[in-house]
Amino acid sequence: EDPPDKPYREPVLAGAPRSIYGIVGDVLCQIELRRHLARFCESPIEIDLGAALIHMASRQIEVEPQFRLPRHRYRYDFAVFRIGATSPTVLVECDGIKWHSTKEQLANDASKDRAAIEAGTRVVRLTGKEIHRDPYACARIVLWQCGVPA
Repeated sequence: EDPPDKPYREPVLAGAPRSIYGIVGDVLCQIELRRHLARFCESPIEIDLGAALIHMASRQIEVEPQFRLPRHRYRYDFAVFRIGATSPTVLVECDGIKWHSTKEQLANDASKDRAAIEAGTRVVRLTGKEIHRDPYACARIVLWQCGVPA
């Protein structure tokens, strides 16, 4: 199932098996969560980071993959919302080397960051190498930007 083109305003856990809500580090829950995230995410690093964010703070944040800001053409890997918020606290980009290394791609990333800033939202960019090395350390950076203790 392809991710929707319009903004996706349900937390990523909507429709997930109920066992995911009670994540306590159980391996089976982690596998289910990653399988559910794979329906929305475009790369393994996105799945890794999304799973870490949800595992660490699922009661305090909502994670929305493939998010588009209203009236903007750019799509962000994740929008992170405080529970009950109507606009994202932080937009997250997972920068794999394949899609974020040429001069043109870097210029596009800069334009994307400006669009988010103009909309009043912070952007956190994490490299694929950082996410592969320690997705939980990366999740802590995102949560800190959201004002959520990790």
